[in-house]
Amino acid sequence: MNWNGIKDPAEFLTLELRKRVDQNPRYSLRMFARTLKLSPGELSEILSRKRELSLKSAHKISKALALSPLDSDRLIRLIYTDQAPGVKSHSVANDLFHVIGDWYVLAILSLAETKNFKFDIGHISKRLGISLIEAKIALERLESTGLLTKKNGHYEQTSDYVLSPDEIPNAAVKKCHLQMLEKARDAVELQTTDERELGGLTFAVSPKDLPELKAELKNFLDKWALKVSKNSKNQATEVYQLETALFRLSRPMKEPS
Repeated sequence: MNWNGIKDPAEFLTLELRKRVDQNPRYSLRMFARTLKLSPGELSEILSRKRELSLKSAHKISKALALSPLDSDRLIRLIYTDQAPGVKSHSVANDLFHVIGDWYVLAILSLAETKNFKFDIGHISKRLGISLIEAKIALERLESTGLLTKKNGHYEQTSDYVLSPDEIPNAAVKKCHLQMLEKARDAVELQTTDERELGGLTFAVSPKDLPELKAELKNFLDKWALKVSKNSKNQATEVYQLETALFRLSRPMKEPS
């Protein structure tokens, strides 16, 4: 698919539908909806721009159309551009995480959105509590991945916020999560309750219900990312991390023989 000139998800889906109709004149919107695992009514409203394409549906469509990671990323970018004009997004692909590596690398991108920020290793080191060498290496990593660009000797951010890869058992992703959990542990000891909010929920669940629960959780995080990105523009002074942790506490029960 040639993505040049495609302005929103509705246009992308319209072009995809036209391509299928050209290949098979009997192909219908109802058949397309079935392929995308959407209701015909829902698809019709998306195509007519009466309904916004949700990130949950975008992930569903990406899988149904077998989009490459790059094309899936492009579809997601269209959603953010459509719902929040002027706000860019950048999805960090799985193969970039080994370059990004540590928690503070991505934190710099959020720090760059705060008041009085400077792309200066001393400023970054002080605000994030990292060494000057770590700050320098982090900037170099971000530049190498294209998340920062250097113009006239000064860094500029190319994206407003970052989405992490979905369901990818990558060692670098695991490392980043473990580091964030360690930061959460430190927050319990060092931050007041006014500065943090830590809670948990222990519940019984059937494994067959987990996919739906995980999808709802991811959809919430995607919506929250969009909300805070719009609301915090030019007003933020601090960087926060929301780390969800859904995991099994019990040992697997053996099935009766």
